[in-house]
Amino acid sequence: MNRLVLDRWLIGGVLRATFLVAAALAGLLLFFDLLDALDRLGKPGWSVGRILAYTALLQPGRWLEMAPVALLVGTLVALANWARHRELAVLRTSGLSPFGLWRRVALAALIAAGLTMLLGEWVVPVTEQIARRWEENRTPGLWVRDGHDYLHLERVTPNGIERVWRYRLDKEGRRLTAIEFAQSGYFDPNLPGWRFPTGERRLFKADGIVLESLRDEIWKSELTPETLALLWIEPQRMQLTALGHYIAFLKKNGLEAPSYEVAYWRKWLLPLTLLVMATLAISFVLTHSRTAAMGWRLLAGTFLGVLFYLVNLLSGRLVTIWSLSPPLAAALPSLLFTLLAVLLWWRAERR
Repeated sequence: MNRLVLDRWLIGGVLRATFLVAAALAGLLLFFDLLDALDRLGKPGWSVGRILAYTALLQPGRWLEMAPVALLVGTLVALANWARHRELAVLRTSGLSPFGLWRRVALAALIAAGLTMLLGEWVVPVTEQIARRWEENRTPGLWVRDGHDYLHLERVTPNGIERVWRYRLDKEGRRLTAIEFAQSGYFDPNLPGWRFPTGERRLFKADGIVLESLRDEIWKSELTPETLALLWIEPQRMQLTALGHYIAFLKKNGLEAPSYEVAYWRKWLLPLTLLVMATLAISFVLTHSRTAAMGWRLLAGTFLGVLFYLVNLLSGRLVTIWSLSPPLAAALPSLLFTLLAVLLWWRAERR
């Protein structure tokens, strides 16, 4: 068989099966999101059409979470189907080595990783911002630290921020010195900072509280509207560059950002994660070729995909519990499943 034709057949088959599994998972997740969103029905601004649109906007972000599971199960489905029809046996007899099979499946995994990363960079941040903007009336606002100050923002709009409370502390960060409130403000890139047409300030002094009115107040800050808009989004759904900038901002202000750092490294490690899933799928198929055994291995592989998803969630908590390094916490699930894939491959080679 021509090598190019073989490559297209194997890679295309894995990708088609992966996308079919992804579609099935997306339908299931869409159903659960729809059930969760039904409590909004009848509230101001929430119609059936808007609920359907809202749940649809959440689905690209769901794919980011389920991509490793979808690739593992999809690759298992494709390989199991070929093994059941003796197509893998014919390819092995024709000279296709296990490494040659892995190389082609790995290429399919890298293509899926590239598409997923593009989705995460250009589609998910936009859809999540729209969805969270629709839901902003249900949220209690956003807390942000800026230097020695703490800000509470009730709403972030494309044109600025609304109902802003600023709690100012002394240089030691132990005593509250003032509380400032502004109904609205906009970002001035020439400062850089925020400009508020009107507002009020309560100064806490030794002899009492002094109330002041503010006119054209300026708050110098490195927080931009783009960064604030992304903070309504979960870390794993933020754009990679924005995530890196916000981590640097937090560290500059003396804050820890373990969840953001873990999400940052997971995005970079996504190609490696999908390669591990592809290797694990091939290892399952190579251990035995009988139809009955393949069915059990398909079930076990699906279980391992769900287990990987759960371990991936748990590893992010280990940064706080065990003070684990964020890069290591992000890579830990892939490292554990790499060991499992190598063990299964070794057993398959010994048969």
